[in-house]
Amino acid sequence: MVCQIGYIADYCSTYLNVYFKILGLYLVIITSGQGISQTGDSPPKAAGMDFWSFQSIQRPNLPLVLNQSWIQSPIDNFVLAKLESVGLKPAAPASKRILLRRLTVNLTGLLPTLEELRAFESDTSPHAWDNVIDRLLASPRYGERWGRHWLDVARYGDSNGGDENLYFPNANKYRDYVVHSLNRDQPFSEFVQEQIAGDLMSTGGDPESVRRRIIATGFLVIGTKILAEPDPRKMEMDIIDEQIDTIGKAFMGLSIGCARCHDHKFDPISTRSYYSMAGIFKSTYTMEHYNIVAKWHEREVGNASEIAALKKVRAEMAKLNKDNELINLKAREQIQIKVRQDVAKYLLGANEVISRRRLIGEPEPLGPSVSKNLGKNKGLLFEAEDFDRGNVTVDRLNYGKKIGI
Repeated sequence: MVCQIGYIADYCSTYLNVYFKILGLYLVIITSGQGISQTGDSPPKAAGMDFWSFQSIQRPNLPLVLNQSWIQSPIDNFVLAKLESVGLKPAAPASKRILLRRLTVNLTGLLPTLEELRAFESDTSPHAWDNVIDRLLASPRYGERWGRHWLDVARYGDSNGGDENLYFPNANKYRDYVVHSLNRDQPFSEFVQEQIAGDLMSTGGDPESVRRRIIATGFLVIGTKILAEPDPRKMEMDIIDEQIDTIGKAFMGLSIGCARCHDHKFDPISTRSYYSMAGIFKSTYTMEHYNIVAKWHEREVGNASEIAALKKVRAEMAKLNKDNELINLKAREQIQIKVRQDVAKYLLGANEVISRRRLIGEPEPLGPSVSKNLGKNKGLLFEAEDFDRGNVTVDRLNYGKKIGI
């Protein structure tokens, strides 16, 4: 019913395109061959632009191979060409049983059942392999298996993992969103946009789309947040930095966070570009407050009937909590009455202790270890290796005398 989200304020929606321009700026750089400067002017080519990941994608020519009969797809040309270059031959084709095991484990993380093995081995139709792939991709296990990879990229966890390690009670809704997105074959571009600014995307009035896209923005809130930082402004900027760093690594494979303090040492990312993005996330409603301990923002995402049912449950819980407080109060009163009735016993016990303390003036009345540890205020001080009574051997070789523990 409630999902932690990074809600971008409505007044910031007009600047949403600016963010996506920044996100896509590096693609423009790749095609234009230009770097990023501190001033934002058209700069000369940056030193990091020569790296292979910043080059435009090109379609290479297929390498020539000798065994043309082995080729079933263009990728096979590259595999076979490398094998032939070192005098190796492709492995023999795998059996249908092995193929099904490989495919099932790869797509679902599970082994095929005996019935599935027998059905595939007995299927001699030319589309048997395609049918198995379609069946496994339609399985709910597919999204669960491959969703885990994205959840690792998105630094998913059921708690914030920081100093306080507070529990995210609704993080599982973002987890389920990722699994569902894979199972319904959602376009990746839409998958990206929903997680960064799903609350600002047009939904056509569809309540389920509104709910799904708000949950998707939980991407901005999960992950390690140091919520006990004493400096609230630093905490806010650290959270923004964590969001920018995750976005750069998850969607672009770049460590944008390095540009927080200086122009990136290797990639063409300037500090100016970093703070252009930081300015956008500065207006993102991620946290309720930045006190110690800070609290993230939560937003109700259910429909009217669900929200009404939730309010009813909360009212019942409030009544039960009040009843519980009354029960505790009554129990405390009964305990106090019982304790007061036993005051005489406590006084007798205290008198024995007081009488024992009066013996301190006598020569070592309680033994040598007690007498030598008497403080100025008649208090007793024992070192870690000393004890009041008993026949335990004191080890002073490994710990030393008066170690002060």
